[in-house]
Amino acid sequence: MALTKAQSTLMWVLTVLLGAVFIFAGAGKLIGMDEMVRSFQQFGYPAWFRIVIGIIEVTCGVALFVPKLAIDAASFLIVVMLGAVLTELIVGDSVIAPLVVLILLGSLAALRGDE
Repeated sequence: MALTKAQSTLMWVLTVLLGAVFIFAGAGKLIGMDEMVRSFQQFGYPAWFRIVIGIIEVTCGVALFVPKLAIDAASFLIVVMLGAVLTELIVGDSVIAPLVVLILLGSLAALRGDE
């Protein structure tokens, strides 16, 4: 089924927004920004895990811009965000931000699937 112009516009807005979010968040993890290092330590995760998540986020953030890879990239990021929601629940932090991102990723995947 072909997307309407409005759906296509929404799809690209979500792509740019989510791509930027994950590229910058992943880069912060990879370069070892103090906030990211502290967060992963607070969560009880080892430093290598922060690097793995950063690589996944940057790679999938870029892949969101490639139509043939976008659904797979969104799917990988959905799994990452499910982990983020679970982590936030365990440590008692707010799950609102990761849930919103999770919903937006699901919406993007659904739009890409209808392309």
